[in-house]
Amino acid sequence: MMQDNLPSYNIKYYSNAKKIKLKINHFGEVSISAPKFVSHVEIKKFVESNIEWINKTKNNLNLHVRNDANYGLSIPKKINFLFNNEKYDVSYINSKLKPHVIEDQLYVFGKTDEEKLINLRQWINEQAKKILIPRLLELGSLFDLNPLKVSVRCQKTRWGSCSSNKSINLNQNLIFLEPDLVHYLFSHELCHLKYLNHSKSFWQLVSVLDPNYKKHDQLLNMSHTRIPMWAQKR
Repeated sequence: MMQDNLPSYNIKYYSNAKKIKLKINHFGEVSISAPKFVSHVEIKKFVESNIEWINKTKNNLNLHVRNDANYGLSIPKKINFLFNNEKYDVSYINSKLKPHVIEDQLYVFGKTDEEKLINLRQWINEQAKKILIPRLLELGSLFDLNPLKVSVRCQKTRWGSCSSNKSINLNQNLIFLEPDLVHYLFSHELCHLKYLNHSKSFWQLVSVLDPNYKKHDQLLNMSHTRIPMWAQKR
């Protein structure tokens, strides 16, 4: 919906939400999540108070898409995993081999761009499992917070989730983010093993694992646009 001179935005209400949150996806679309008791007037004021950040983020997004071939929808020539500081140059080959790395060179098979991206995202999923899961389990063991199962998938909106059967799911694209933000996401989901809510007790436990959780929570909510567009689930 269009609000005066504000950008258009979609609103989703959640019964368990505690505050209004704002996100911008790779296509510059603004979405708002809010508690059910929040009025449209309050949401409009929230958007107005964040208009400077919205415009800056959308402008930066446009610059990325125009100027960085490794960020847009086309197949990339370089990959940078900020989480573990690994960088790869990417070459695309015709032989039907699984993606493989020789030194810092990643080789990916594909006859079409679509096939190349499918194989590349599958390789990222495999790397994310090898990199993220052990680090999550290591952190959990320090605080006796041990999931029964951990899975890694390419998700469109969520960075992670925890179910009532003590299973944690992680977004494979976390490996594109800084360690501090991933550590917060790990802390958040691990604490849900004990508190499957966002109660005061939950946040107190999160603060033990990550004393800077408030800052990292805000930064993580604004980080979706930093993931390369080609890596995102359509």
